[in-house]
Amino acid sequence: MLGTYWLSYQYVLRPRQLNDHEASRRDLHASCLQILSLLAPYLRGS
Repeated sequence: MLGTYWLSYQYVLRPRQLNDHEASRRDLHASCLQILSLLAPYLRGS
């Protein structure tokens, strides 16, 4: 769910940056880090 709606959430926060490619790149990078940080505890060994 987070991966599906993260960019929509970013658009709601900053709608004027829709065509700003640098802002989109930063948002995509932030969303990847967020999802990986949520998955990290489950990817570690015992």
